[in-house]
Amino acid sequence: MTDNADERAQNIRMIRNSAAAITGSPGDLQRIRALRFTKPGTDDATWQKMADLGWIGILVDESSDGIGLGMSEFLGLAEELGRALVPEPLIAVASIAPDLPADLLADTLTGALVVMPIWQELVGDASLSAVGENATLTGSADRVPSALCAHGFVVQTNDGSAYIAAKDCTIEPSDTLDGGTYSKVTFNAVHARPLGDLSMARERATLATAAYLLGAADRAFEMTLDYVKMRHQFGRAIGSFQVIQHRAVDMKLQLEITRAVLADCVAKFETEESLDARRMSVSRAKARASDTAMLISRHSTQMHGAVAITDEHDIGLYTRKIATLFNQYGTASTHRRRYDALSRTVAAMPSDQVA
Repeated sequence: MTDNADERAQNIRMIRNSAAAITGSPGDLQRIRALRFTKPGTDDATWQKMADLGWIGILVDESSDGIGLGMSEFLGLAEELGRALVPEPLIAVASIAPDLPADLLADTLTGALVVMPIWQELVGDASLSAVGENATLTGSADRVPSALCAHGFVVQTNDGSAYIAAKDCTIEPSDTLDGGTYSKVTFNAVHARPLGDLSMARERATLATAAYLLGAADRAFEMTLDYVKMRHQFGRAIGSFQVIQHRAVDMKLQLEITRAVLADCVAKFETEESLDARRMSVSRAKARASDTAMLISRHSTQMHGAVAITDEHDIGLYTRKIATLFNQYGTASTHRRRYDALSRTVAAMPSDQVA
């Protein structure tokens, strides 16, 4: 990973530009519309393109055949995916890839294997009947995204331990508001292979999801500006009305504040030595991004008027995606509470233990 700021900025620009291979031209959502309410709701050819571009291994060291970039580049990519509403589970898979054992990592990086994480808060009554190499996983997890396209799962259980399990389970999918799926995944004494600590993988996924939400919100704002310039009422473009202008300024301010917060948070995430301080940065970013995305969603709907609630208008795709994702990896209020608790812990630490 480079420490040179100019080189890193160039990497981010290149990563963002490479996203065009997947997202297409701005405003082209035909692929997204075609995949909605289908099973599994993702496209194998697109996933293979992501693998060929090296995106799955964006956080994996070059010595392990990844491309060895950092969270700044990952968030830049996630934001572009959000702008285009890309449904493939890149954020989840790329976040756990650095923690996968070598025998699974190789196939994951080529796109041949999709291992989806099931985080602790989704596990419910899941439990392990044994420990060590002969562990078996029994129980269920609710609201697991993209379970249908997985070949296996990394499961974090109630005690925080992590295990790899094959897709030897029952999957019951339900449609989400945006046309994707959340599934109930049930294991019945499935062999589970112990895995190391996944706590930072979840933090990486949370931070990248914040960037995805920012990208979706930013694109929704752009579409709204275009609409109010075009839509006329009382002989004038509605964008000339002062109340619309004030609301648009508020939206723009919130987006730019969120962008600055994410930049600050990812910098701290990459440089802080204290785990609690890094988690504080994640919670700050996720709370801010969730709140901003919902604000943009509400204002965009109101400023578009009745057309915004029709399925034919693309703005509805963004509001539905935001409504589906803004609570993923924890609500804004949950992260504010975690930030408060962690800040007290960090404040109480001796100064030589805080980076």
